[in-house]
Amino acid sequence: MAPDNGPAPPDMGLTGRRWWDAVAGVWQLDAHEIEMLRRVVAVADRIEALEALVADQGFLADGRDGPKAHPALTEIRQCEALLGKLVAGLRVPDRDGVRPQTRGGHRSAHQGRRTYRSGVGRIGPVPS
Repeated sequence: MAPDNGPAPPDMGLTGRRWWDAVAGVWQLDAHEIEMLRRVVAVADRIEALEALVADQGFLADGRDGPKAHPALTEIRQCEALLGKLVAGLRVPDRDGVRPQTRGGHRSAHQGRRTYRSGVGRIGPVPS
């Protein structure tokens, strides 16, 4: 039985449709995950449009001091970085239904190695 994640965004492009079908068509998502997937779809479609623009206009643009990289290339790179973060945050399960590991916060990876200094000069590991 197909999951019920509500309607797909009506203004999706081909790339966005592939993302929606690959995730929402397979997994039942919570409300916050659906919103994140909508952002994934929008960014993926934006990348597709920017790549089409560069394909049409070429990799170089006229600049004040001569040819320079097309400005859309910078936008593509930024959108690709954002897409990677959104997809990682979505934590889509693998084929076995296992979700990727979560991170507890910026300090959790170093929890066992931090040290503190007490009022008497003792330095040691952070107590649990």
